[in-house]
Amino acid sequence: MESTQHKPLKVLNASAGSGKTFNLVKEYIQLLLGEQKLVLQNILHRYEDFHVMTIDKFNLKLIRSFSRDLNLSTDFEIIFNETEVIEKVIDKMMSELDISESNHLTRIIFEYAKSNVEEGEKWDFRKNLIKFSEIIKNEKYNSIVEALIDKDFSFERLKELKHELSRKKDHFAGECQKVYSIFQNENIESNELPDGTRTYNPIANLNSIDTFPKTFFTEAFIKKCQEFEVPKGKRFPSSLKQALLDLNSIWEKGIGEFSALELYVKNYYNMALLQFMAKQLGTIRKEEQLIRISEFNTLISQLVKNEDAPFIYERLGTRFQHFLLDEFQDTSHLQWLNMVPLVHESISNMNQNLIVGDPKQSIYRFKNGVAEQFIALPEIYNPENDADILRKSAYFKSQGEMLPLEDNWRSSATIVEFNNHFFELLKAALSDTNQSFYASIKQNPKSKIKGYVEIISEPKSKEASDSIGKEFDLLLKWIEECEADGFKRGDICLLGEKNKECNSWAIFLTEKGYDVVSADSLLVDSDVAVQLTISYLKRRLQPLSENEKRKFAEKYFGYTSENSFTDYKSYLVEKITESTGKKYTFFNDEDFIKNHFNSNVEFFMKYENVYDLIQKFYRMMNFDELTNPYLHHLADIAHQFDLNNGPDLKSFLDYYKSDGYKSAVQLPESENAIKIMSIHKSKGLEFPVVILPNMNLSTGIKNHSKFLFESDDYILYAGASKNSEIDVIKTFADIESNLILTDSVNKCYVALTRPVERLYIYNTFKSQSDFGDVFNTMLDNLSYPDETFSKSEQDGQLKITIGNRVGKQEEGKSVADTFFIPENVSDRLWFPDISLQDRKDLAEMDSMSDAQRYGNQLHIVLAAVNDKNEIATCFDNLVKSGIIEMVFVDRMKSEIEEIFENEEYQRLFENAIEIISEQDIIAGEFSIVRPDKLILKNDAAIILDYKTGLPKKKDVQQVKEYASVLKEIGYESVEAYLFYTSTKEITQVV
Repeated sequence: MESTQHKPLKVLNASAGSGKTFNLVKEYIQLLLGEQKLVLQNILHRYEDFHVMTIDKFNLKLIRSFSRDLNLSTDFEIIFNETEVIEKVIDKMMSELDISESNHLTRIIFEYAKSNVEEGEKWDFRKNLIKFSEIIKNEKYNSIVEALIDKDFSFERLKELKHELSRKKDHFAGECQKVYSIFQNENIESNELPDGTRTYNPIANLNSIDTFPKTFFTEAFIKKCQEFEVPKGKRFPSSLKQALLDLNSIWEKGIGEFSALELYVKNYYNMALLQFMAKQLGTIRKEEQLIRISEFNTLISQLVKNEDAPFIYERLGTRFQHFLLDEFQDTSHLQWLNMVPLVHESISNMNQNLIVGDPKQSIYRFKNGVAEQFIALPEIYNPENDADILRKSAYFKSQGEMLPLEDNWRSSATIVEFNNHFFELLKAALSDTNQSFYASIKQNPKSKIKGYVEIISEPKSKEASDSIGKEFDLLLKWIEECEADGFKRGDICLLGEKNKECNSWAIFLTEKGYDVVSADSLLVDSDVAVQLTISYLKRRLQPLSENEKRKFAEKYFGYTSENSFTDYKSYLVEKITESTGKKYTFFNDEDFIKNHFNSNVEFFMKYENVYDLIQKFYRMMNFDELTNPYLHHLADIAHQFDLNNGPDLKSFLDYYKSDGYKSAVQLPESENAIKIMSIHKSKGLEFPVVILPNMNLSTGIKNHSKFLFESDDYILYAGASKNSEIDVIKTFADIESNLILTDSVNKCYVALTRPVERLYIYNTFKSQSDFGDVFNTMLDNLSYPDETFSKSEQDGQLKITIGNRVGKQEEGKSVADTFFIPENVSDRLWFPDISLQDRKDLAEMDSMSDAQRYGNQLHIVLAAVNDKNEIATCFDNLVKSGIIEMVFVDRMKSEIEEIFENEEYQRLFENAIEIISEQDIIAGEFSIVRPDKLILKNDAAIILDYKTGLPKKKDVQQVKEYASVLKEIGYESVEAYLFYTSTKEITQVV
């Protein structure tokens, strides 16, 4: 690397292993030496002048400085988990629904739900709406969402659009009829036309067209119409041919606009709801002083875009003379534009600035990283052709220089040379535009270590189990091979693209007796003992459920018996229904519990909280928690949940179903444990040995992925297809496909540049669209002068080896000495040999106060008890089920008995024919209401709903809705009451 030194903006193109951290530190020290005589003294006494931070943190400082301009208080809250805010907005939106036909939001919600059902989705659309609304978080959609906010989504506007759609259909159908009339007037039979029915049928079909068809005339048909000569003995009048060509031109010009309008109408309710969500999130920011992390860059961009650096520094209270930016290829476009005014001011004062990055390691595009910005340096990436940026870009170009770091200090010469030659070939698979990512590939190896590369590539077996079996066999072979050559297990790292495959390798290796360290695998729910425990908890929650009885028995025998199905089947008894005479199969749960758990008393033991119940089940099953980290981790999750939420078994199972099962068990760093991690997590790390058991990375746009598009005056929500009739979607699909392929090549580059001494790869492929096929093609073409290079093919399997297997060359230096891996001290428990990695959201979960837990549990008891005589039995059942805490029982019993002494409360239950508690009632086609209690009498239906807090307006609205639903389904006389447990007051609403 050579530099002219005098240019104030230096850009380092730092390939993997080239020492970018060393160069960053070196640049910083040179700045200190150049500016200060007493370097150490100034570092100690002016340490506040030295800042290391993420760009997001820098933006946060700016936001706090400009909080008044943003109408925010100085103590605003930053929201990292944006889904929670989105869920909050959606739940608020749902609470505002009513049955009024005039309510615009209600009509939109119902139509949205209807469209979900028509597309095969569940009618309960809340999850779909949450997922759809997360589009708002994506920086690339900022301008589209801003345009969306100003759109008219009234039903009158929808009516106009539908009318326009109908008009276009009728117009094209009319044009088809005109041509068909010409055809009829010619009175031509199919055998008279060239190619007979192939020409006749498309013309005859014009009579039945009543819309814009997605496909029209074929290329062969159009070519036939364009031919001047007509075969001898055939008739194809030129006037008819011209009319057909003109009609095809009308179709070609109109199909894109028609399809865009049709799609806009189809997604009208989606867009209307997205507009509502965007507006509500803006309202929440102002009213509740919350800023979502994804808003940072946008908010700052609006503030600093037209401001000079001195003004920004004045607000910030700090002036930065030099900027050293790392990992620039993962920087978003707005992040860079927000920094431009400050960097511009720095270089204009001839202060040194450094930008370091590598577009080949750009693997965070899904987090808005734009590697094209690095390629453009020292110019400023400006796809919008903004005039102000164009002016600054010219200045940056004149004051900056791009310098490659061409030495590799990490990997052996064998691995470096392989990567040099392989990626020179692989970059040819990229589009012309994206090949610029790999403009700087060749590296000079500096390591003296002798390396080894082994690659096996073959077509994927028809049976998936065969390929997986081969994958596992090779994995074991390579690990044993490395151990035989002196490598420790802690020197080996397995890299994968997806957590799912990492998890499968981790389970396989642990079953084979290997210790494994992984943040991406060893999910707690992958253990059969954990699965059995969760099944038991479900059984306790629903003790009378026939389904849960059978499921638990199946898992029990699956865990304890070699003949599990036979043992399970022995408890299936055939019975006959007396009334109908039909046979049915009955599971003898009574005998099952008696034979395997002694008695119901022991099986349904009492417990104080979820953790206590789990521990008692472990003892009942003789599980050794000390030897099974999965069981320990499950108990730890339950303990934390109890502390935060109280002993609510149902809530715990709901949490486990949604998030808890994803929690990962992690062994501590050890020279005896094999590492497993995703390629994304491995970036910046190095390992003596890297194994890639599956090189067939993802390519192509996922079928379920949908995007936002602007097409003329329409905002569209659709999947991306290269065959779309809409130009903007077709163009996007082509660009996105190329970018996805580039993402895969970049992940491949990151993975193949992690090893120090050895690299093992297993690649399979099924079709030409696979990345594995691209990888195999490059291997097939690979050849370079190295006496150890060997390539052979047998039975379709390609095998390449480079280098010689020698023993480990840095004896005594383990991977732990090479780099530092931070550990979360809070995750180090009493357990001697195991460290557990919990989900962050579990650790940060808000605790419920005693009052909140008491109120929630009181609400449950009131909904369950219909008569004073039921109180004792009800409490006993709820305590056994873990729904009510023992600490609350005495106080709650007393309060329930007092409530049932209330004459006004008792009157509601007099002469009741039936009392229904917490029963779903279908309220129209797409909605369900669930009153706490429905008391049915001969002359009336009474709704009773319990509230634990203070009276609110929305409580009244909610109960009124319940009453309206009952009237709609046939109850003439309906009364509705609210009972507030805090004040013991009964309020009649209807």
